[in-house]
Amino acid sequence: MTAATPRDPRAGLAFTIEIGASAGVIVAASERRAAIAAARRRLGLPEGPVGREARGAPVWPAGQRGSLSHWAGISVCLLTRGESVDPGVDLEGFADAPTRGAIRQEALSPTEAGRLDAARLPEGAGEALVFSAKESFFKAVYPRIGRRIGFDAAELHETPGEGRLALRVTRRLAAHLPAGRVLRLEFRILDGAVLTWLTLRR
Repeated sequence: MTAATPRDPRAGLAFTIEIGASAGVIVAASERRAAIAAARRRLGLPEGPVGREARGAPVWPAGQRGSLSHWAGISVCLLTRGESVDPGVDLEGFADAPTRGAIRQEALSPTEAGRLDAARLPEGAGEALVFSAKESFFKAVYPRIGRRIGFDAAELHETPGEGRLALRVTRRLAAHLPAGRVLRLEFRILDGAVLTWLTLRR
């Protein structure tokens, strides 16, 4: 995998991260349609409407699987060719003090908090990272389970480092998502924001 060096996302970030094993890309642009169109161009995929199902999740045309996120006027699209993987991507700004407390209370167990603290990430980045990682996880598993799940459905499995982290499924979500399964995600710490993503093979 290769990654272009991103610019400040608040200044109109434009970056692409290649996901070679999954024949996919992550593209950011100033708005949703532009990000989707740019990702499709890079993969040589046709244009087509992206609908929304009843709960708001995107519905992609046949032969495409994607995930979307938005922060501070930036839209991010993770798009993969084919239907063999379910992708999840999330972009979150660094958490301020009240938000850090809320994330630790609602989205982290004491064990997870200890693992996160050991990573020694910039102030506000750690809590945003775990929140973002769980959001990416939820987006990837939703097409398979068809329901919303809480933050306790997956836990931080180890201390994040070198652009990688792992989440462990804490209870059976589906036949292919049993309790104990460990999923690997990747992340980037940007200027004031955290980007996380994974591709979950079917």
